[in-house]
Amino acid sequence: MPNAAEIVLDVKTPRVASSGTRRERFLDEWAAAYVRAQRDPTLLEVDEHPLRWAVRDLVLPLGMASAEDCWEVVLRILRLTSDSEVLNVLVAGPLAYLIADSGRLFIDRIEAEAWRSPKFRKLLHCVWRCGPADVWARIDAVRELPTTWRTGLPHRDPCRPAAATPGDDCPSPSLRVA
Repeated sequence: MPNAAEIVLDVKTPRVASSGTRRERFLDEWAAAYVRAQRDPTLLEVDEHPLRWAVRDLVLPLGMASAEDCWEVVLRILRLTSDSEVLNVLVAGPLAYLIADSGRLFIDRIEAEAWRSPKFRKLLHCVWRCGPADVWARIDAVRELPTTWRTGLPHRDPCRPAAATPGDDCPSPSLRVA
């Protein structure tokens, strides 16, 4: 598996790149390919789907460089779409795996992003608890941040079933992120 500095844009499989600009372009393409793949109903039906790499490589980080890329791609996907079906898969797979496998390395960035982005903070409510307890203690703390300081709206836990009514921001049965 090539490291992040070796990856170049490709429709089927990532290859190698060296410059920051090329890397940024690759990460943007990866995020866009992931979104397209999740919206394609044939993704799971076709063994050699041309976008399968975008999904496979995001849930199978093999080293720190790959984990760094996964973090960057998760953030890019979040900026690209509010599609609840895409975000459901993002939370259940890539974000959960990143926290479980590399949570201690990323917890400072996870906390900072939760402070910056109410949308990201909502996603954290839906990640299955997996990984180190100390990481989850910090995630729990940022998940409970009041949103009034940023949005003017009262905070509530969007995952509480008792609060789930059609059209609210509860992610069950699917994420509804503004």
